[in-house]
Amino acid sequence: MKSKRLTWLWILGVPLIIGLVAASPEQGNVLLLLAVPFTAAGNILRELSLSGTAGNWVAIGLYVAVCISPLLLIRKSDSSRENLLLVLATAVLFRVMWLMVNPDMMPYTMRNEVGKSIYAGAVYSVFVTWGVTKLMLKTDLNASEKIYQALRTFLLACAALFLIDGVGLGLSSFRADLNGMTAANTMLSDSELLPSIMFLAGAFTFRVAESILVAGILFIAYRLVLELEADPYSQHCHDISCSIFLWSRRTIRVVAASNLAMNLGQVLFAGYLVNVDFQLRLPVLSLAVTFGMMALTRLLDQGKALKEDNELFV
Repeated sequence: MKSKRLTWLWILGVPLIIGLVAASPEQGNVLLLLAVPFTAAGNILRELSLSGTAGNWVAIGLYVAVCISPLLLIRKSDSSRENLLLVLATAVLFRVMWLMVNPDMMPYTMRNEVGKSIYAGAVYSVFVTWGVTKLMLKTDLNASEKIYQALRTFLLACAALFLIDGVGLGLSSFRADLNGMTAANTMLSDSELLPSIMFLAGAFTFRVAESILVAGILFIAYRLVLELEADPYSQHCHDISCSIFLWSRRTIRVVAASNLAMNLGQVLFAGYLVNVDFQLRLPVLSLAVTFGMMALTRLLDQGKALKEDNELFV
């Protein structure tokens, strides 16, 4: 059931990321969307406070309620470190939301979308630290179930990051490069710009394919963790491990071939391209993940084989 829910999450998640990027500012940076919830809330509170005495009191109440909302996550069973991070999140929210309601009080260099995203990022960073701390403190040598839960959460987070990087930031970068190229070459015809546009589209396509393939490996690894938690020596666990190994081999070939094609293409077709800002992209992270998953599956298979050998002697 968990795998089915995750599949639907992916089916709905990828179009959502693309939609968010399509609605992003003209700069084409999806990271600017991080500030949208805060700027929208700030605009609403500011309008309420300017609407009159009653509206001002409502705005103050909503402001306090939003800022102290992290305190609702405090649990007696959690460590003091986790709860202190939630207190810190509350303090940061009070400051950030106050500046969102009163943007004129921001430093001049921060009164733009990038600056507001930086303020929003400070809030997100506290919550990310709280989440990581919560996971780590609940995983010890005597809590295998918690370790499996933490590993599944980590795999999901990594898969989401690869999708955001490939689909979200990839489309964002493609839009920015395309807009910049066309704006800088207004004297050229569409046919003269076509090779450069095709090259940018090819680079984006390869980047998306790479991210989806790596995210697919992590998705299968999520299923593998579910099987490991139930029975690490089952045949189903072995079959999933083999699938990860084969998927990883194919991914490595696709990643290596696509990067080779793009890097050689930059040289061979340089005379047809208006953008000469060539970049050598080495997919170190993608290759590290795939090679790591391949090594893990081999270790699991060796463990299963060793167990079967021991049972024969018994």
